[in-house]
Amino acid sequence: MNEHILLTVVYGANEVSARRELWQGLTELAMSVDLPWLVGGDFNAVLDMSEVSGASGDIWVAMHDFNDCISQTGLISLPMQGERFSWHNCSMDGRSLWKRLDRMFVNEAWLEQWPNLFYTCLTPRTSVHSPLVLKGDSRDVQHPVIGTPMYSVTQKQKALKLVFRQQRWRKGDLAINVKLAAGFLEDLLGGDRTDRALDLHYLRPWARHILTEEEDCALIRPVTVDDVKTTMFDIEEDKAPGPDGFSSGYKAAWPIVGEEISKAIMDFFTTGRLLKQVNATLLTLIPKVRTPHSVADFRTISCCNVIYKVISKILVCRFREILDLLVSPSQNAFIPGRSISDNVLLAQELFCGYNQCRLPPRYALKVDLRKAYDTVEWDFLFATLRLFGFPAIFNRWIEECVTSAHFSVVVNGGVHGFFAGARGLRQGGYAIGESFPPGLDLFASLSGLHTNPQKSQLIFSKAASGIRDSLLETLGFQEGHLPVRSGTANQIVLVSLEVYWAMAFILPKGIIKEMIKRLRTFLWKGTSSSGYPKVAWEVVCRSIEESGQGIKDVFALNRALMSKHLWAVIKQHRTSIWVDWISQVRLRDCSIWTVKDNKGAWGWREMLTLRHTLLSHIHFQVGDGTSFLLWHDPWHPLGPLITRFPGGPQITNTGPLNKLSVVMEDGQWNWPMITDIACLEITYMLPPILESQDKINWKSNDGSFTTSTAYDLFRPPGPKDGVLETHDHLFFTCSFSRRCLTIIRQQIPFLWPHRDWQRGIHWASSRWRGKHVVNASLRSLLASLVYHIWQERNSRRFQQRRTPSIVGNLVVEELRQRIISVQLQQSVSTLGLYRLWKIPWNVEGLSN
Repeated sequence: MNEHILLTVVYGANEVSARRELWQGLTELAMSVDLPWLVGGDFNAVLDMSEVSGASGDIWVAMHDFNDCISQTGLISLPMQGERFSWHNCSMDGRSLWKRLDRMFVNEAWLEQWPNLFYTCLTPRTSVHSPLVLKGDSRDVQHPVIGTPMYSVTQKQKALKLVFRQQRWRKGDLAINVKLAAGFLEDLLGGDRTDRALDLHYLRPWARHILTEEEDCALIRPVTVDDVKTTMFDIEEDKAPGPDGFSSGYKAAWPIVGEEISKAIMDFFTTGRLLKQVNATLLTLIPKVRTPHSVADFRTISCCNVIYKVISKILVCRFREILDLLVSPSQNAFIPGRSISDNVLLAQELFCGYNQCRLPPRYALKVDLRKAYDTVEWDFLFATLRLFGFPAIFNRWIEECVTSAHFSVVVNGGVHGFFAGARGLRQGGYAIGESFPPGLDLFASLSGLHTNPQKSQLIFSKAASGIRDSLLETLGFQEGHLPVRSGTANQIVLVSLEVYWAMAFILPKGIIKEMIKRLRTFLWKGTSSSGYPKVAWEVVCRSIEESGQGIKDVFALNRALMSKHLWAVIKQHRTSIWVDWISQVRLRDCSIWTVKDNKGAWGWREMLTLRHTLLSHIHFQVGDGTSFLLWHDPWHPLGPLITRFPGGPQITNTGPLNKLSVVMEDGQWNWPMITDIACLEITYMLPPILESQDKINWKSNDGSFTTSTAYDLFRPPGPKDGVLETHDHLFFTCSFSRRCLTIIRQQIPFLWPHRDWQRGIHWASSRWRGKHVVNASLRSLLASLVYHIWQERNSRRFQQRRTPSIVGNLVVEELRQRIISVQLQQSVSTLGLYRLWKIPWNVEGLSN
């Protein structure tokens, strides 16, 4: 350790030119210093515009000089705490100016010897400058720590906090508000915990699945170093930091700290114990309204330590593997493999015709649980885990993570309080309110979850007016209304495009038009309302390969996302409650392919308009015949047979809902005798039978439905070859135009050696010039071909397609008729022309 240091106290002159002598002197001194060096004082300059507040003159030159000096000397700014600015002008005319003029720098030799030092910028008293106080902690983080792996990590983290601590800027006297906020959250999440012996008899009917021995073993399998590293690097780097403040630092320093961190995490899965330092959580208050007036107007965000994040993420990943077995099919949100849009679609079906007076009185309940994560009783959670048969060690891990939590409240950058939790699942919230309505008291008493009457609603049908008042009074709920009333859907103004809504609704054209308008405005104008689009929107929505911007077309994207629901009905995915509803209610006596589109919710009827487009991309493979309906499924090349042969079931003595297997025997077709001539067409085109089950495959590499391939079915057509339209592409690099040229040359042999348009035109103008009738006909041929290709290109934008063969033959026939209609002088040239175009020649006319 060095016994000597070099201390340089600085005062920078007021003029820029005079300060340059200071910068020059510091640069020369830095070249000869080999001791720990500290430079501090009033530099009369700032390093960045963020260090200035208020009206200031031109400081760019001075700022540039200061930055050059620091760069050339290699000095490093010490961490600072306290006041943000170190100088103010004490102006009384309203032109206040604050700057950070006073600071401290050190060199690398200083940091190697005292890495934990920092300085504090105090509040100025008698001077316009703030005093600077050098502080630090002499403890070395490399000093060995004796204890468990987790204890060792927490002690070293504590020593490192001083090194990485950021400045905190406090403004105003918030002591009273801080005390209120901390006390409020401590009362909500803390308090005295009372252990209750819950009777599992009440919970047993809710258990859908009891875990098997194999599932138990998968949950408690050993945690390895690779598991820890993989989980650590799966955590997003911009996650809000917890008390350790090292959200992304672990990844950068993994070669150094990885082994010790892994040991600490694996120690938890061995002992089942967490230190309170590891399970410490910062509760950050986020305002829910523009101007909060009370603590209830804030939403709390839990910021956990990174080690706890890794532990909880490992547990969650294992829990997710069996979550689908435990949760009811009616719960679709946050369950892998399920979609909440299924519930939205089911709600549309249930509310179809809701306000018709001829139906019995009906009402719907919208129940809001008051801060469920904050108020759920721990005993209820642990009893539920035991009920489902979770292993004891896994329950211990969960219990330790939940019960060992300690909380501190962050207000305006300051950390306040440190209290233990007694309820809730690591979320912020509001106090417990009134009890559940009658009939749900048992659930409330067991779980600790209560309704929020201010947010819960009763939605009545028109026929339920007689019971409205009594129900509202009994339940204490508010009266609500359906979110979208009839006739108002097209009046909705969308603020932003969310794929979520495109997955749940067939969006009306008026809404799509408004969405496209807003997207186009944002793309070309930003926040401005002037100017015109530079490129047509349909071109923007083409893929990058088609020279577009790759922005999804709203109409096509909406249809593609809704097609996923239709595919679930086609494949009969019975894990979806909406698919079950459709199968049992809408498809009782038909299939998805033959059901009429005049019944059901508007969204269902609109969805049915997509099925025929999807059918072109679906392949039916006949196997044992137990899955396909004989008359209603399109397993036959003719499509659903019932639509083509309505009397088929009577003619063949089969039921309209019979499976395909009734006309199969021992893997062969065995149709009954068909006497009707019209129905004989069925047996002429029977597909082969496979030795397997019936299969429905999407026309893709693996037979699985993908939204991207469905999007291609609905999106506007772009250039066929996926390149920018140019003269060279259209004449004759494009595969279509090149094919047209080939077809014509097969009938009218002529030379065209170039694909490049400009070179081809130059070549033709030099070879086909003059008044010779053959050359004139070839020039007309080229003009006609260009015309018809351009006409076909335009017509394809309106889905009117013709093959290259049709276009080529049309060009040849048009030129033949034109040659015949022209009176040409009988000559050898004319004879050659007629032979070239294969036109019959008048021999008598030739002899004359």
